[in-house]
Amino acid sequence: MRLKKSFTRVLSAAMAFMLVFMASSHESSGESESKKVYMVVANRLMIEDIEHMENLKDMIGESGVGLMNVRGASSYSNIEGFLTINSSSKSYGIQEMASMVNLNEDTKLLYETRMGSLDGDYEVGNVEFNRLKLFNEDRTYKPSIGALGENLKLSGKKRAVYGNSDGEEPLRLGGLIAMDQRGLVEYGDVENVNMEDKLAPFGVRIDYGKVLGNIEKLKDEVDFTVIDIGDLDRLKEYEIYLDEEMFMHHRLKALGHLDGFIRDLKESVGKDSMIVVISPNEGGTMETEKKLSPLVIWTDDMEPSLLTSGSTRVEGLVTNMDIAPTVSEYLSAPQDNYVGRNISYKSTGSEVDTRLEYLLEMSTQSNFTLEARGPILSYYAVISMVVMVIAGIFVVASGNSFLKEKSFVSRNMGFWKKGKQISYEMIVFVASAPLSFMLTALLKLDNLALLAIASILTSGAITILTRAIRNRLAVIFSLTAAVIVLDVALGSYLARNSVMGYSPVIGARYFGIGNELSGLLLSAVMITTGLLIQKSGKKLYASIPFAGLLVMALSKLGANVGGSIAFATAAIMLVLLSGKRKLKFKSLVAVGAIIAAGIAVAGIADASLSDSPTHLGKLFLSIKAEGVSSLLEVVVRKLSMNISLLSGSVWSRVLMVTTVVSGIAVLSLKDIYRERFQKHSYMLNSVLALIAGSLVGLLVNDSGVLLAAFANIYTASFLLQAGMNEKEKES
Repeated sequence: MRLKKSFTRVLSAAMAFMLVFMASSHESSGESESKKVYMVVANRLMIEDIEHMENLKDMIGESGVGLMNVRGASSYSNIEGFLTINSSSKSYGIQEMASMVNLNEDTKLLYETRMGSLDGDYEVGNVEFNRLKLFNEDRTYKPSIGALGENLKLSGKKRAVYGNSDGEEPLRLGGLIAMDQRGLVEYGDVENVNMEDKLAPFGVRIDYGKVLGNIEKLKDEVDFTVIDIGDLDRLKEYEIYLDEEMFMHHRLKALGHLDGFIRDLKESVGKDSMIVVISPNEGGTMETEKKLSPLVIWTDDMEPSLLTSGSTRVEGLVTNMDIAPTVSEYLSAPQDNYVGRNISYKSTGSEVDTRLEYLLEMSTQSNFTLEARGPILSYYAVISMVVMVIAGIFVVASGNSFLKEKSFVSRNMGFWKKGKQISYEMIVFVASAPLSFMLTALLKLDNLALLAIASILTSGAITILTRAIRNRLAVIFSLTAAVIVLDVALGSYLARNSVMGYSPVIGARYFGIGNELSGLLLSAVMITTGLLIQKSGKKLYASIPFAGLLVMALSKLGANVGGSIAFATAAIMLVLLSGKRKLKFKSLVAVGAIIAAGIAVAGIADASLSDSPTHLGKLFLSIKAEGVSSLLEVVVRKLSMNISLLSGSVWSRVLMVTTVVSGIAVLSLKDIYRERFQKHSYMLNSVLALIAGSLVGLLVNDSGVLLAAFANIYTASFLLQAGMNEKEKES
């Protein structure tokens, strides 16, 4: 009997415990299910504007802040930036395809005529959605439009959108962020949310009170709410009627209203909420434009932090494609069809002003570097071609036995020899320029003329300081390679902030080693390796290119697939050429097979093990999801990019000129080169392996022309130096 009572007590206690556990689990589950995301779309906002927004600054004091790359498939403004946030990848679009309307009796009929029957109750829809889908087919990127909205819909989450940017014509872009893959949103109002304000652009501004009322009314129903503020967009359209003073008057007034709304929204939302303040397009005033826009993400339990993601690996920088997976993760929704990565928070513990100053510097430097990159590199390309042609003329004229007998050479031999010496100094200057471009990034200049002067002075200093050194070019090549490797190991500051690197604004690459630096590193490593083997006689130095391959291939360092293939080709070719056996076709096939196998292993490992896959890892994930067709798309994209660069880029001309000049020099002075390379066979093997690697790099990279052109500048410099007599070569 006593045992029975004890058993009964234990059973009762166990049942009570289970009931408490189930209740707490249900409560916990309920909390998870009650999470909300409120996205405040303050389009055209700049990082500088936050200085005028005390409430937003207060919120940043307990949240994450960063800069966002806003580029769509082809532009930094209007529909593409909005679409890309809600798509699987960068998207295309034109303004008339953003035809979001309230679905009343007439517009529902129009929608169903174009899209078919509605599958539920919706208040907002895009009646141009089919045009939008068709516009994105057969493009470089093939985005899944409405990916975020569809994932939320499939998980039972409800969406709402309020607001517009209507000016002289309707402009409803906010709905593009919330719509599903049929262009629909369950709740919202994109037509009747403005209030009359005769002193505002176009006489209207958003009615924040009405928006807050709608949000409060549907608080328990809606999980993801997009609020399209619109006032800064209206001001941008209205600026043609304003001077700078009145433009800033209206801008500060709009920012003040927005700041008050952010305060009210933060006070009204529940604790399990996320507020995102975002500008899908570039910001700017009448005089300036900022390509990187501010992004603020607040939750009630967040520490002061800088935003980052696996897409960029840069503190304070994310992409517009990272927004969708971040929202999906917070709302426990699927993350299908996303290219971006979840945004993470790098806790800094620093003051708001410190973080904002850091982001302002990044924004300013990125903008300036993008503006400076074109003219600086274009001038460098032209100067390189001119120097190579001049040097080639002097080298050939003073070294070719046939030309030496001609009176215009023989009578002025002193002139030709002096010209050859000067042209050699010019070659050294050109070869040192990439190193100077990288080093001047440390000066953090924001003036194009000052940057050009600093680069010229740095190149001149390197040219002068190395005059007493034998094999000056090899020393400069080695220094350049060392700086590239050291920079990527320390986080790629020089690559991001110099004209030689990749731009966070363009967004083709955010980390690793870009194609320009890949070409320089490839040629520097191969030429230096040949000289080291030749001087020491130690074949162990042939392992240096494999070390370069490792740097180029590792996802935490170079992360450059095309550059890795070029390095692998050059490294293996050097080993084969240095062997005693004659190189045969089957050896080349074996090289290709080894490289292909290495790529496959690296790609599978990167896709399977890395939290932030490189381009190679993403390719393998894409192949897994979509089949071989995604691989073919990449091949077509790379080929079309190279064809475009070959036909219209200054770098295709650099590639052609350096190749032609080098070829003429070698053919015209074949006796000199034969004698030199017979004595220095390892040097010849290194050059041949370098040429093979450059050619492969040209073919497999989507901007392979850049890789090959920069590699050729160093290759041509070295070959022209080798065509000079021994005394001048070593001076």
